[in-house]
Amino acid sequence: MSLDQKSLIKVLENYSKGFSELDGEFLFLRMDGVLLWSNFSERKNIQELSALSAGLWQSACSLANYSDNRSLNKVLTFGTSSDGLLAQDIASGEKNYLLIMKFTDTLNPSRVKLKFRGLKQTIEENLYMESRKNKKPGFLNEGPTQPFKDITDEEMDNLFSFSEV
Repeated sequence: MSLDQKSLIKVLENYSKGFSELDGEFLFLRMDGVLLWSNFSERKNIQELSALSAGLWQSACSLANYSDNRSLNKVLTFGTSSDGLLAQDIASGEKNYLLIMKFTDTLNPSRVKLKFRGLKQTIEENLYMESRKNKKPGFLNEGPTQPFKDITDEEMDNLFSFSEV
């Protein structure tokens, strides 16, 4: 498991606790359906649920290409007002993951959806901040390293002056 996936799971474990009052259970998976983390109480068919969720997400995104809606915020909802599944993609660098939430016996589904969107935003912000902390200074990265700091103006002039032979 990569460091990126480990940091994602750490963030998920911390922030999923905020859903305890909503009785939410989560699946976190790669876009190919491989399960990375779950707090589902029922573990029997968890891999099948992961694979089916990834396929459903990809199908829904393909179907959405036929609409005029070009929103970057994609949410897949399946169920009734009190029970169901919510799915959102989580962007982490160049990788995308899928976060699934199962909710049951909910009196206020709008609140669940709002908190779920907030969870996604919080996770992505924390991943961004963590990636900024882990970024090493270098030639293309921001940081104190300046590779051409010791070059003089005369050396720069000589570098770009062409003499004919």
